[in-house]
Amino acid sequence: MAHSRMAGKIGGYLAYHESHRYQEKYAEMQTFTVLTVTLTRERATELQSALSPLIPRVARAAYRFIPFEDLTIDTLANMRAAA
Repeated sequence: MAHSRMAGKIGGYLAYHESHRYQEKYAEMQTFTVLTVTLTRERATELQSALSPLIPRVARAAYRFIPFEDLTIDTLANMRAAA
């Protein structure tokens, strides 16, 4: 997916979070995390570098980029614990 398309998606997620519309469906949910899984570590790093400036600094921890090879239950658990 092109960076421009990913940037649009990030903008959509930010707007969705600001509107709190996710709480209409999941009332108990206070926030959410966006996990982008890539085929390679290089792509994850590239996307994170390119898209992080679009994400407010206070929200950056909620937008994760991870290569498929690093995607494990333990990794997800550690991300949740760090959030």
